[in-house]
Amino acid sequence: MEIFEKIQKAIEQKDFSKAKEMAEKIDDETERYNTLGMVHYYEGRKEEAQAFFEKALKINPVHDDVLFNYSKVLLEKGEYFEAWRYLTRINEKTWEVYDMLGDTQLQLNNLAMALHYYRKASELSDIPEMKEKYESLKKQFKKDTKVAFLCLPGLDHFIKDIANILSEMYEVKLVVTADGKQIVDAYNWADIVWIEWANELAVEITNKLPKGNKKILCRLHSYEALANYPEKINWNNVDTLILVADHMKDVLKNYHQSVYEKIKDKIKVVPNGVDLNRFRFKVRSPGFNIAVVAHINHKKAPEMWLQVIGFLKNIDERYILHVAGDFQELRYANYFKYFIKEADLEKNVKLYGFVRNIEEFLEDMNYVLSTSVHEGHPYNIMEAMARGIKPLIHNYHGAKKQWPEDLIFNFIDEIPDLIKRKYESERYRRYMEDNYSLESQIKIITGAIGSPPTKINVEKKSVWDNLWRKYTEYDILSLVNNPEGKAFRSEFVNLLNHFFVLKGSRILEAGCGSGTISIDLSKRGAYYTGIDISQDSVELSKKVASFFELRNVSFKKMDGFKTIFSDKEFDIVFNIGVVVHFQDEDIVKMLKEMARVGKFIVVGVPYSGSQIYKLSKEISQETGTWEYGFERDFYSLKDLFEKAGVKLLHEEIIGSFSEAFYLKRINPSLIKNNWPKTLKECFRVRKTLEAGL
Repeated sequence: MEIFEKIQKAIEQKDFSKAKEMAEKIDDETERYNTLGMVHYYEGRKEEAQAFFEKALKINPVHDDVLFNYSKVLLEKGEYFEAWRYLTRINEKTWEVYDMLGDTQLQLNNLAMALHYYRKASELSDIPEMKEKYESLKKQFKKDTKVAFLCLPGLDHFIKDIANILSEMYEVKLVVTADGKQIVDAYNWADIVWIEWANELAVEITNKLPKGNKKILCRLHSYEALANYPEKINWNNVDTLILVADHMKDVLKNYHQSVYEKIKDKIKVVPNGVDLNRFRFKVRSPGFNIAVVAHINHKKAPEMWLQVIGFLKNIDERYILHVAGDFQELRYANYFKYFIKEADLEKNVKLYGFVRNIEEFLEDMNYVLSTSVHEGHPYNIMEAMARGIKPLIHNYHGAKKQWPEDLIFNFIDEIPDLIKRKYESERYRRYMEDNYSLESQIKIITGAIGSPPTKINVEKKSVWDNLWRKYTEYDILSLVNNPEGKAFRSEFVNLLNHFFVLKGSRILEAGCGSGTISIDLSKRGAYYTGIDISQDSVELSKKVASFFELRNVSFKKMDGFKTIFSDKEFDIVFNIGVVVHFQDEDIVKMLKEMARVGKFIVVGVPYSGSQIYKLSKEISQETGTWEYGFERDFYSLKDLFEKAGVKLLHEEIIGSFSEAFYLKRINPSLIKNNWPKTLKECFRVRKTLEAGL
């Protein structure tokens, strides 16, 4: 019997001491530490397991089994970003890997990316439960918002992935055409329009098509800012200008100053991102192969490539320049043909023309050279660093904002020093993971797209008017002593009491509903004000206050988005279950208003991790007994607080007692089979063991 089979059997028999003893005898260090990590994992000692996996990765940073096992431990510990980091480094990805990648993005509230990964997992897996997981989550997160991406032919290479991934959450059309009718049809169809490139297409659309109630975004990459397009675009019809780099603001300000002053508040910087799963990371070392991946034209300053290789040849004739790119200007084709021969560089320069398989081309390269005089956010550098290749970057405007300074040169005589510096493949890859991943780009874009102007406020108001009118039919004691509400009020007030001194505090509830929480706060000596847009809510709240003879309590009919209060008039502003009925843009507006009138704000929302809440809501909606209209749940409000410019001090899950009362909504005969998650976890653990051992 093979040693790995013996170890597996010992683990199954929970004879962990014996399993460790055998694992210590494995000759290969990486396999030894990986196996010891697995034994400790199944023993329930995750910290020790993690330490062993880390030892294995120091020896072999690209060992797929170790990366998978290490990521699993990180995921279970709640270190979602780090788990994602190491999962992307796995070269041979199975459905389990994509499933775990989806889990990391779901926990990080990057819903479009989560669905993208779950779809890939469902396509690779023949397990029905994986497909059900994907379909269920897509149904939950899919929006009926229509987004049209408009682009001229030949310029769609940067938008394809974005459109594809966002189609998981939105109704998406990617229209790549110069045909006016197709453009107009897509424009008229859409709620939100994304114009890819601030070029002649943006000029035509913004000047000739009515904006109406649409949200318009336009992305400016690079060359457009060095032409006269900014002056020709009708910026009154653009809601957001997307820039791929912060330094592009300087370019606009320097060369289109009047336009910049008009649009500066509409600018949002969304750095380009690369799909790290596509680029095989490996630890590389210094050498003599220098690659260039670029079209050969004046923008890339290709004459400098020959100066660089000529300079390096004089140091060591083993240096070779490998150029993957086609000539776009005849003058450079002529110059290269002449100068390479004239300078005796024929053995040191290899021209490959246009290369389709860049992965294969870069396999044996030690460096990637970039000599551009102007860039937005160049993919050739990002893709090289994602592979662990050291870039040599000429100091174009913005380079020092985008890249580590020790990779940047001003003059070619500085390049040998850059080459001699420590070669750190893992650092280059990590830099990309931390700054320029496709995941981070998608998350920012999702926030920028948001939703079209909401048209459901009237419907929402009628829903709540009807609800509060219904509640007025109840006697006050029954309303206040409702077990579910009473349990949650107790937990919420205890939370407030933990962080604040409630006695004497001025507290505003923005969306007071039935006003019952005023009882708890008033009895603790707080000065409470409740506002609500529904007059029925205000009347009901006043009845509650009157019944209990509450002091220092008042209620007003008021819009929570536009209050009449002074700045910082209240010590605490809070609401519970209010922002969940709005799209992101409206939530951000409400958070800003709450932060304006209060020193501290507290927001309560349903937790996405509560399976009881989700199941009870689903069944109530199916049976027509859900009375709360459109309602969302969240894993975190961190992103929305950041968009509102509000510092998030603390997040906590409460409601463990009140959650149980949702069970009364569940009719056992309506519960769908809930085995999938258990089966999936069992299979994943089994696969982990097989992969690890």
